[in-house]
Order: sequence, then structure tokens, then C-alpha cells
Amino acid sequence: MQSFSPGFLDGLFDSVIPITPLDWGSPAGIECAVARLDQIHPALSGNKLFKLWFYLERYFRESFKGLVTFGGPYSNHLLATAYACHRLGIPCTGIVRGEAPGLPGPTLVDCAEYGMLLRYVSRREYLEPDALMHSLYTTPGPGFEVGHPLIIPEGGAGEDGIRGAALISQKIPGWKDYTHILCATGTGTTLCGIDRSLLPGQHAIGITVMAIREEARIAFQSNLGCSDQSRLLFEYAFGGYARKNAELVAFMRSFYQTSGVPTDWVYTAKAAYALYDLLNRQYFPGGSRILLLHTGGLQGNRSLPVNLFGF
Repeated sequence: MQSFSPGFLDGLFDSVIPITPLDWGSPAGIECAVARLDQIHPALSGNKLFKLWFYLERYFRESFKGLVTFGGPYSNHLLATAYACHRLGIPCTGIVRGEAPGLPGPTLVDCAEYGMLLRYVSRREYLEPDALMHSLYTTPGPGFEVGHPLIIPEGGAGEDGIRGAALISQKIPGWKDYTHILCATGTGTTLCGIDRSLLPGQHAIGITVMAIREEARIAFQSNLGCSDQSRLLFEYAFGGYARKNAELVAFMRSFYQTSGVPTDWVYTAKAAYALYDLLNRQYFPGGSRILLLHTGGLQGNRSLPVNLFGF
């Protein structure tokens, strides 16, 4: 982190990540807390700053001329990238999954205001990476006229994203005292970074927010390449990515009322629900100290009715 001095980004690392204790009356001396990565910055929220860090460092080190990345119409990653590029003077393009909406949502509006050029592709094309990249390079369009751009995968996935996620532990006070680190898992980038930060005796638990078929779960976990100190739990996806039900909404309201911590319905709410359920099932040994990572993404709640979650 010392070779890259991007001005305002350095300032976001000046203080430690706040910790909010959870008073759930946990049995057998178990203690729970939330690491408030959501309080880092409104746009560069949660794990996004960390996952982008080494990509941005490489952008300047290798003298790229533009940046291109990918995401859905409510992507936290697109918004974070747009804001960082705006502040750093980097020309950037967001490849958005799906046809251009007649009325863009708040995330896309913000991305455009930060200067990100938005290029829409069909869902079918988006899911065919080789064909998509060929199309982007051979068809004139925003972001590719400035030269050979740095390509950042969706969500900041990849080795640079994992290295960045591993920095999270450095900003959490008392990291060594926690026995379990729990976080929501999409691409698995954050979980892999946390896995690299684990000390002997510590464990990481990833709560998958996507519905993954049972026959594909072993392969999914194996492909992440984490150590045996980490594991995935698949039963808290609430129907799949960006899906919810009345039970999850009610939990988000209750969680906020008792802890003062707002959550997003795509990621951290599912991880918090999992922690609550696992405690009730006596999943953790007595004396455990559990840290839930709030990976941000609160801006995604803007896609739903105001005050739906009570905050």
C-alpha cells in the first residue's frame, strides 16, 4: 500500500474501521460485533475500496490510458469505480448488463454524473466473456478510443482484488482476537482475501448470496482456492442473488432497531441473518469471538421503496 499515493484515497485509510458490538445475549460467552466498512465512504463503501486498490495502483504503474469494468444496473462496484476514477482523473467505461433502461436508476445516474461512460450489452452477450471482449474491441464505443484500457472484472474479482481484500484485516482493531470472521460472498474475492489474513486458530465463513445448485457447490468452493480455515454456507441466499422475502425484510428492520446498523438486502443482510441463525443453532463453540464484515452496498437499497427497512 506504500507504493501508491492517490491523494484522497490515502485519506480513507487514515483511521481504523469502526466496530459495533452486537448485544444478542449470545450463549456460552460468545461475543459478536460488526466491522463497519460501510462507514468508509458513501460511494467507495465497504469492501469496494480495498478490492479496487491494487487495480488502481497498476493503472498508474503500467501507464494504462483508460479503464473498463463491468456490472449490473445497481452495481456497487460500478459506482465505486466511477467515483474513484472521477477523483483520480481516469477515463472509465462501465459495461452494463442488460438493455439501456428508459429511466436509469439512481446508481447509473450517479455513475454518469461521475463521468463514467455507460455501454449496455444484452444479458446473453454479457455472459459470454470472449465474445463480449471481441465485440468491445472491434466495435467503436466509449472507453476504447483512448488506447489499451485496464480491464477490471465484475466486482473487482481477480488476484488484485484478492490482494486488496486482504488489506481489510490491517484496518480492524483487535483482529487477532477474533476467532471467526463472517462475510457475504458473491464472487468470493473478499473471502479469499480474508482467508489470506487469517492467523492460526481463526476461521472465515462465507455466506453465499447466490443460489448455487448442490451439485455445483463443491466445485465453487474448490475454485476459490481458500485454505481449510475457510468454508462456505449456501443456505442463506433467500432464493438467489438480489432476491429477498418478507422474512429477510423483517429481519433487516429488527437488526437495525436492536443494533443501529443498517444493512443492504443483497449482501450484508443475508450474512447478518446467517449469523443470527447460526448462533441459535449453537454452531459456534463457547467463548467464540465473531466479527461480521459489513461490506457496504447500502446505496443498492435505493432501488426499493423508501423506508422499507425502517432506516
